Amino acid sequence: MSVTPAKKLMNDPPGVVNEYIEGLVETYPGLHYLEGFPQVKVVFRADIPCGRGTYDKVAVISGGCSDDEPAHAGFVGEGMLTAAICGDVFSSPPVDSILDGIRAVTGHKGCLLIVKNYTGDRLNFGLAAEEAKSEGFDVETVFVEDDCALPPPRGIAGRRGLAGTVLVQKVAGAAAAAGLSLADVAAEAKHASEVVGTMGVALHPCTLPGLGLADRLGPGKMEYGLGIHGEPGASVNDIQPVDEVVSHVLKEILSKETNYVPITPGSRVVLMINGLGVTPLMELVIAEGKAVPKFLVEHGMAVDRVYTGSCMTSLDMQGFSISIMRADPSILLRLDAETKAPYWPVAVEGNRPLTKLPVPIPPSRSAKSSEPRKLPLKQNEQGKLLKEAIEAGVNAIINLKDKLNEWDSAVGDGDCGSTILRAEKQILEDFKNYPLNDSAETFHEIGSSIGRSLGGTSGIIHTICKEACVQMLASSHSDVMPKKWAEALAAAIAAVKKYGKAGAGYIKLLDALIPALSTPLEKELDTGGDPSTAFIISSAAALDGAESTKHMIAKAGCATYVPEERQSVPDPGTMNLVGWHPSLVWQYIQVISPRKVASIFLYFCIIASAFMYSSSSNCTFEDRNFYIEMVSLMKKPSTAAENAPQTWLSFVTKFGLVCVIGLLACMMAVVITNEENHNLVQDGARRVIAKGQTGNIIFEGKYGGREVAIKALPPVDSVIALKEVSILEKVDNHPNIVRFYTSSKGSTEFWIGLERCGCNLGQLFESYQFNTALQNEKCSNFLEYFKQKVNKLWIEDFFPSPQLLGIMRDIARGLSELHQQDIIHGNLSVEHVLVTQFGTGFRGKLCSFGRSKEDVSQEEKEEDMYHVGLIFFECITCRYYDPPGEGFELPKKKKRFEISKIKHCEAKDLLLGLLENKDKPRLKAVDVIKHPIFWSAEQKVLFLTEASNRLHNEAPKSSPLDLLRQSSGNVFNGRWSNIIGDKNMLDNLKTYGGEPTSLKSLLRFVRGSHQHYRPELEAGTLYDNFYKYFSDKFPGLFMEVYTVIKTFFSQEPQFKRLFDDSTF
Repeated sequence: MSVTPAKKLMNDPPGVVNEYIEGLVETYPGLHYLEGFPQVKVVFRADIPCGRGTYDKVAVISGGCSDDEPAHAGFVGEGMLTAAICGDVFSSPPVDSILDGIRAVTGHKGCLLIVKNYTGDRLNFGLAAEEAKSEGFDVETVFVEDDCALPPPRGIAGRRGLAGTVLVQKVAGAAAAAGLSLADVAAEAKHASEVVGTMGVALHPCTLPGLGLADRLGPGKMEYGLGIHGEPGASVNDIQPVDEVVSHVLKEILSKETNYVPITPGSRVVLMINGLGVTPLMELVIAEGKAVPKFLVEHGMAVDRVYTGSCMTSLDMQGFSISIMRADPSILLRLDAETKAPYWPVAVEGNRPLTKLPVPIPPSRSAKSSEPRKLPLKQNEQGKLLKEAIEAGVNAIINLKDKLNEWDSAVGDGDCGSTILRAEKQILEDFKNYPLNDSAETFHEIGSSIGRSLGGTSGIIHTICKEACVQMLASSHSDVMPKKWAEALAAAIAAVKKYGKAGAGYIKLLDALIPALSTPLEKELDTGGDPSTAFIISSAAALDGAESTKHMIAKAGCATYVPEERQSVPDPGTMNLVGWHPSLVWQYIQVISPRKVASIFLYFCIIASAFMYSSSSNCTFEDRNFYIEMVSLMKKPSTAAENAPQTWLSFVTKFGLVCVIGLLACMMAVVITNEENHNLVQDGARRVIAKGQTGNIIFEGKYGGREVAIKALPPVDSVIALKEVSILEKVDNHPNIVRFYTSSKGSTEFWIGLERCGCNLGQLFESYQFNTALQNEKCSNFLEYFKQKVNKLWIEDFFPSPQLLGIMRDIARGLSELHQQDIIHGNLSVEHVLVTQFGTGFRGKLCSFGRSKEDVSQEEKEEDMYHVGLIFFECITCRYYDPPGEGFELPKKKKRFEISKIKHCEAKDLLLGLLENKDKPRLKAVDVIKHPIFWSAEQKVLFLTEASNRLHNEAPKSSPLDLLRQSSGNVFNGRWSNIIGDKNMLDNLKTYGGEPTSLKSLLRFVRGSHQHYRPELEAGTLYDNFYKYFSDKFPGLFMEVYTVIKTFFSQEPQFKRLFDDSTF
């Protein structure tokens, strides 16, 4: 095992922990340390009076050895840890330091110790807890054992505590900040520790400050389950692709054989990708990008939150760990709560579709044609030769990748070959779509391929010649006139000087091209001299300029940052251009006229020779004479082409592919915006999907190989069609708005290509109510599949199933996106809500934007919300009744139904807010999204318990309790205990106390019952039954409490996310 000195940026290795703590408290004003520092390494919140026992909330304390930074001191702050106890590197903090920390921050509500399960930590924190208790402190301890790498049984040592500890600390800190008791904070922390699992993988272990670097794994190896203190893990393997690594880690954490974590298919999870020390963020994001879809595809789980960053490290270990926590609503509430801890990562939340289709690139305004490129049915002779030429050139450059990288490493960042390789591979990938019978259009397409894939300086070098390409393609003549090439050369030079901020003496290319363009070439051409002679003279001037750059020190570009002694290697970007195989020029010159060959060859001889002389030290005076001789030969190109092929090939062997290289340099530089290579293909049978109210028809079709719906509008509706396309382009990336693919105008119709969905909401209703069959076979099949998955669309009178509730919420989400961009739908109905399959479930999407408006007022948005209310009324009342209010015709066999008769309070409140708000603004779309009608039973129970905690601390005559007392009559009359009736439930009154006559005491009874039955509730799906038990007996309970909390406490951390638009 080899040991080499480790490089560290520090002053004194033994004092590294002390300097880290000093740096932390100097940087963050909210942190402080105790007077006994550095012997006592305790970091605590600076806003807490030290040692006075006056802190009015539960103190949350954690800690451990100092090699896991930012854990744990970096997580001290309001809403997370109250204090962190720091040990030395790989050493648990001593008992005295832990006890000092407890004394410093603990008040009358006690403290919770969160301890990673390592023997030293358990012993030291455990003994400190016992001593603190003997001094009268109220102390609870939760041990975190989230390691899933090592197989059971683990004996008395148990599983190690890893990065999942950070999530447990956040849950506990948020619970304490919400004012919970010590018992409740400890219970939430313990529950969080039981539903989280972690496993890591490392490429090499860490090195201790001041010691050498020892790589016990060896080259090409990686280790699963390596501990955060460098201890060996589960297995050592060959390095694998990150896709395989992520799959293996997820499989191990969620394994049913070990059963370490109670997370099953159908669960929702929290994901943390944690860097172990020196892992680049790029690699962490790649890992999370692979993990997120695997949850759904391989494990049947949805990801609610993603945290990425280095939270619990092991010094300079290279690797990452994955932590998975079950996303119970109570846990999400704590994780989302605000915190001032400096290193708590920002969560990424939101719906994550199985796949994200790319958003089409807007078409180029300067494109020659908006029509899609069409492949020639049969290649002519020119097309065949051009095909062979391009393939030969591209493959030659691909073989130069390693050499180009080697040269670039000496004077740049070492990626030139790899960068060029991407461009060449892109050409090969797009090659099948090139219109090879048309040289000009083919080079346009080559430019498009390069523009999409080639960045860096190489891309700029190609781009400067754009004007040369434009000049050539603009010419309608068979010949490209010499004057045109001179003008193109001038434009290229001007572009380099403008954007490179350089002139002669700064960039080697300019030092060759400027002499070529100046007096000789311009003078000869302006005075009507022989073009060939003019180019020969200018070629010699270019060679003189190029030769003068051999020993020139770079004054522009990346090489300016490189020491002079290292600027002796060939320029890799230049060598890229001269790397083409010599046979390529011979193949290409046969496909264009001799006159054009002469013009192109003469012009690009200047550029290629300048490149060669700028980068090579092997060019001689004899080479120059040979070059001029070859240029002279170009005066008779037909003779040269017919009788001297070997002379041509010997020339390009010396100087590179001067003709085609220069030409391709121009062509590839034309950054043509990605033009759609798809056609909107109509179904020949014109199978109708649906018919619109205004005569438009939606029928089946294909686009880019996928099935689409083609909306056909008559010419009189072209304005409506254009408006719809404009709206769709602005909101196309939202998951609850139908995807827009393309549009085109035919001779008799305007077509819009849209995402193909299963059916509309009206068709779904009719299928359940009347078993109506649809004429379109695919729509009919979708409805059958939907009905197999969803037995009942309404689970009880006047309340929709969870699937229908999800579609209702999707409607609000789609409309929220429109309203945020000041757009209204303007014509919303059940026919304009599409239903499609998404994963194992279903999703609602808005469509039909022909009557939409932009730059609208809030009043116009309220009109949209009124129509949402009408749709929701149909969803909630099983569509059996007409909506309430004025202005509606009553169809036969229907009767009007008043909202007040709806028994379900959440549904009633939502409809009142949308349809009958006369004295206050109508609900906004974002309000609807957050409305409790969409909450699960578990969320509602946890909300009631949190509300009970908050109201318990209120003064008896406070405004919130006054409103709560006034609301009691809407929930029960007399003693609520008489309504309960159940003896087993009433026995809880003895435990939780309270007079059964007030709404506050009923709320406390619900909270107490939840705590009593919590193990059973969290073991299965019993929350539905628990909530139903109370909501059946007290239908108004939830909404009355919800109103009080929303009125008075909506901005408090534990509730803010539920009510604040900005946090959604």
